[in-house]
Amino acid sequence: MENTQEVLGNHNLAAVTALIYPNDRFNKLLLTKRSNTLDLHPGEISLPGGRKEVDDYDLKQTALRELEEEVGIDCNQVEIVGELGTFITNSNFKIFAFIAKAKSELEFRINYEEVAQIIELPLDVLMDADCIRDDFWIVNGHMKFKPSFGYDGHIIFGATARILDRLVQTLCDKPYNL
Repeated sequence: MENTQEVLGNHNLAAVTALIYPNDRFNKLLLTKRSNTLDLHPGEISLPGGRKEVDDYDLKQTALRELEEEVGIDCNQVEIVGELGTFITNSNFKIFAFIAKAKSELEFRINYEEVAQIIELPLDVLMDADCIRDDFWIVNGHMKFKPSFGYDGHIIFGATARILDRLVQTLCDKPYNL
């Protein structure tokens, strides 16, 4: 992935971080509710991340830069422990998803221009079958079932839900010593 171009084929490149950290004796996953003032996906639940910038050396740097810009977490506070693959969005992005764990206790500093709210999803809730749903969608005139997640009054759908679905499958297979 080093020195990947900003646009790969017809897709804009982006990267997100599935950050797992301890809080109140439980491992949690950091999610954000996007600001309603954003042009793309306003008000949706997402993982911290965003578009690759020209100055980003690679997509890992993109993910870590966005983590700091959105919620104030310095790259020295986390360790990338895995990758979840790539995900295509309906807004023409190819998202690379990384798994990270906190090296120390975290204190969030929200950038309210990008993030309206932080959502701390307990991993045990994410891993519970009651959290995941198969939603029915019409895509290009065809019926499709796609994963979504419900937590604390929030519905997590789209690319974020597909990434979380892959995260659940990955953690069931190998928990990264969390």
